[in-house]
Amino acid sequence: MTNLKYYVYLISFLVILVSCKNDNKEIEKEEGNKIVKETGNKKIINNNTKPKKKIEPIDNGDNLIFPRLIFNDDTKLFAGALSTSGLTKIFSDPEKKYIVFTPSNDAFKRLSNEKMSALFSDRELLTKNLKGHIIEGNLDFSQLSSKISSSGVYSVRSLSGSKIKASLVGNEIIVKDSNGKEAKVIGNKSITTENGVIYIIDKVLNIN
Repeated sequence: MTNLKYYVYLISFLVILVSCKNDNKEIEKEEGNKIVKETGNKKIINNNTKPKKKIEPIDNGDNLIFPRLIFNDDTKLFAGALSTSGLTKIFSDPEKKYIVFTPSNDAFKRLSNEKMSALFSDRELLTKNLKGHIIEGNLDFSQLSSKISSSGVYSVRSLSGSKIKASLVGNEIIVKDSNGKEAKVIGNKSITTENGVIYIIDKVLNIN
């Protein structure tokens, strides 16, 4: 099984099928830095190289939580986990907004192989864990900082039912799960979308 520490069932498959059966057909291929055309027994060498095509995902411009997670290089693993768990559907309700404390790719990679395997081999456990990072609401960095400043600690309940407590250390927002595990908001910023706000954090919450 592919090491789950570095891969998480992301949705992107490209299949290229090339069939070359007839010797009389013109075949174009690369040899070193040259383009070689073969027709029957003849070989024509063209020194002009062709630029290689780079295949990249296409951002359709939707400023919504899930597309932003997919096309942000730091949050692709979390996006893949959401897709695997089937939780993407919760973001389809236009009447609801969410705050998502999103572990970065590096946060997932810091987990041991055993913890990653346990998390991603159990869909129910994965779903519960991801829900523990999502809260109904719509507070950007400035608004959340103000909430914390007025009360010292701002406590909210996640979709899993567990509590997340947010506090300020200097100008940094620190979030703490119900087990006391702390994670820092990376970059002191949030990403505002049409259906909520994304915070990228440096730890995966709710994992002992």
